[in-house]
Amino acid sequence: MNPRSEADCLRYAADLEAAYRDAHITDLADVRSQLAAKRALEVAVAGHHTITLTGNAPIDIRHLRSAFPSIGGDPAMFVENGEIRVVVVPASQADIVIGDPVEPTDVIRARIARAQAAIPAVGGYDLAAAALLDRIRELDLDVELIRRICPTVAALEGATCINRLHVGEALTFQWRPSR
Repeated sequence: MNPRSEADCLRYAADLEAAYRDAHITDLADVRSQLAAKRALEVAVAGHHTITLTGNAPIDIRHLRSAFPSIGGDPAMFVENGEIRVVVVPASQADIVIGDPVEPTDVIRARIARAQAAIPAVGGYDLAAAALLDRIRELDLDVELIRRICPTVAALEGATCINRLHVGEALTFQWRPSR
């Protein structure tokens, strides 16, 4: 029999959540959940792209912004209308208490350094990526902006050529809220 009651477990989870939300986080590995936003920060640093974090999650955005320098990011890269745009949703209590597998910050920094060295060598687009860019152009989206992000995404993956998955990921960073 478990010595803890359900009420004790719920209080413990609430205490953990409150402590997390009040914390001043300076290491990206300590940010709970927010996998898409963490990836966007990594792409921004690797490619020297500006970034915008938006959404109804001020605490999560604060954590991401304060942890950005831990992977080599310059706070000046945060702008109102960045090349990379991410909508941040609030982390749930389960996200905070259970969390995701944590990737150490030094691993992220090493991947960024490798990508920065590799970006100039990333070649052209394979046929599927080129076709996807043509479709994106037909939708009247900013293809040139997506093209600037694609080599960074490819280099972070260790690729020498840009494929449709790299274009797709770059496209996800272009979401704009409707007004």
